[in-house]
Amino acid sequence: MATSTTIGATRNKYIDGLLSGRAWTGLLTFGFPEEAAVYDSLYGAGEPYSGFAALAPAGRDAVRAALLGTPNGSGNAALQGMGIAQFTQLDITEGDSGADLRIAESARPPTAWAYYPGAGTGGDVWFGTAYAGTVHDFRSPTLGNYAYVTVLHELGHALGLKHAQEGGGPGATAVPADRDSLEFTVMTYRSYIGAPTSGYSFEQWGAPQSYMMLDIAALQAMYGADFGTRTGDTIYSWNPLTGEMSVDGTGQGRPGGNRIFLTTWDGGGRDTYDLSDYANGVNVDLAPGGWSILSGAQLAKLGNTKYARGNVFNALQYQGDRRSLIEDAIGGIGNDTLRGNVAANLLQGGAGNDSLSGLDGNDTLEGGAGKNTLVGGAGDDSYIVSSTTDVLIEAAAAGTDTVITSLAWTLGANFETLILTGDAKVNGTGNPLRNLMQGNVGDNLLSGAAGNDTLLGAEGNDTLNGGLGANQLHGGPGDDTYVVSSAMDAIFEAPNDGRDRVVTTLSFTLPDDIERLEFTGTAAAAGTGNATANVILGNAGLNRLSGLDGNDSLSGDRGADTLLGGGGDDTLVGGAGADQLTGGAGADHFLFLRPDDGFDTILDFDGTSDCLAFSGMPFGLTAGIDLQATGRLTLNATGSAVGTAAQFVYNTTTHILCWDMNGAASGGVLRLVMLRDAVAVTAADFIVIA
Repeated sequence: MATSTTIGATRNKYIDGLLSGRAWTGLLTFGFPEEAAVYDSLYGAGEPYSGFAALAPAGRDAVRAALLGTPNGSGNAALQGMGIAQFTQLDITEGDSGADLRIAESARPPTAWAYYPGAGTGGDVWFGTAYAGTVHDFRSPTLGNYAYVTVLHELGHALGLKHAQEGGGPGATAVPADRDSLEFTVMTYRSYIGAPTSGYSFEQWGAPQSYMMLDIAALQAMYGADFGTRTGDTIYSWNPLTGEMSVDGTGQGRPGGNRIFLTTWDGGGRDTYDLSDYANGVNVDLAPGGWSILSGAQLAKLGNTKYARGNVFNALQYQGDRRSLIEDAIGGIGNDTLRGNVAANLLQGGAGNDSLSGLDGNDTLEGGAGKNTLVGGAGDDSYIVSSTTDVLIEAAAAGTDTVITSLAWTLGANFETLILTGDAKVNGTGNPLRNLMQGNVGDNLLSGAAGNDTLLGAEGNDTLNGGLGANQLHGGPGDDTYVVSSAMDAIFEAPNDGRDRVVTTLSFTLPDDIERLEFTGTAAAAGTGNATANVILGNAGLNRLSGLDGNDSLSGDRGADTLLGGGGDDTLVGGAGADQLTGGAGADHFLFLRPDDGFDTILDFDGTSDCLAFSGMPFGLTAGIDLQATGRLTLNATGSAVGTAAQFVYNTTTHILCWDMNGAASGGVLRLVMLRDAVAVTAADFIVIA
């Protein structure tokens, strides 16, 4: 048997306004006496001896639901899983007629009453018969009606709760006026804020279906909070047509009317309000002590044109413990408003023009289809974007925030990270902050701005442009292009991840596993290859291009360039301008694309493995032609052409090669190249390519 004890104030008026100062300790039992004889002959106000009757089956079911959360009956009599045993540590069980809490009917009370914890009458509950045969009949408590909320109310007294609208108790206070209504406690006589206390005015099915947030908080202050209830990842949903709540897909009891008016308590896990069955716009607030509107048609009418401010109310936190929070919310196809709390929330709007606010915590906001407004708030938030019309809002210094999308996207102010998904060829653009941008499996263009950015190409043939700052560029698999605008950029490529190139206006040395370097603009620049076979293309300025090892191809473009092949069998193209060409070790090709590209100098033609190559079409020649046999090549000590055909003329004295368009006739001579070393040159050193 339990014993009664006194309790003190909490110094919280919203809780103290419900405390009578009495509570139970030990195992608490409740029972349903079958006869008046179990009560003392001088009992209380004589309830057992004035029309005594055992509590009706529906009443017993409601009591079990209120205390244990496990009604034995079926149908719509009671709400499962929302009993006092689910949200407090009160040790309570059903007993016999000698239990601590004895619940029965009597003609003595005009409506119903109960006794606070104590000896003798303490804990007993009596339901009157004045409403017999009416919609308020206490023999027929049904979820959402007057009789059902009266069961909750009187059991609250039996456990030590007083009326919210009355003073007294250890805190000598009533519940403050801004929370003195059935929306916050079943222990008040006020149907709505400011309502009279002369009697309830709510509609037939407009009563609370559970203990409300202040009731839960007060009972937890007395008996502790139970965090062992629904500790897994629980999904709460409601039926738009009946108002029935389901937990993980299982109905918890259907209300008598299509109304939703209750407070949830959850002990832990990652929990969700799933409102995807609603076609109208829902308004969800996950804050402790907050409330959500699922449907205006399912709001309880409280009287005097007043409606409950919400359908589903959230319990307050017990001593700041976050385990009771609901973390996630899923909207329907309407224009939803979803607000999070201090947890890491997942808010999913679905279809419609939704408004999502994460508030504190590392939240994930997914607007879905429609024109959505997403506000992350404090914390490292993630925005999943499916609509180009979405508006994303982040405050400065409010965490490191991420956009995740399959669309082309430009990061707005105060966003740091962009992750592209899917396989479409879409582009990502950063902002002046330090950005992290990751591509998808398609061909992406990722462009940073002024910050020190990190760009990850993933799969596909990607183009990475870090912009200003010290950027880190990772191409990943595929033939990637790196646009380098900062000398502080670092490029990372793995072996065998495609043929990759760098495009820049700056002097640059190719890192390992990058094959190609291209200069743009007109500024002078130096380009250096690596140990692999590189292609290095100059710009219109003065370039110094060095291939190093590998079979490299160097092209100077315009300007007086210096080309250094290095090791390997290299191809050097001076292009326009007076270029200096050094093949280095290996069998090098010095390639001339046009007759009028300028007068170059080769510094190390060896006359053995190196060769002079010419692009056939600009010279009017066919690939593979035997130049000497066709009169297209003359080698002599005077540098004079022989015959009338246009021909190459190599002066063995000056080591200068010319292209003579007029042959032996006067004029038409263009100097092509001087071979600095006095080596023997033969017709075998000349080839024509396509």
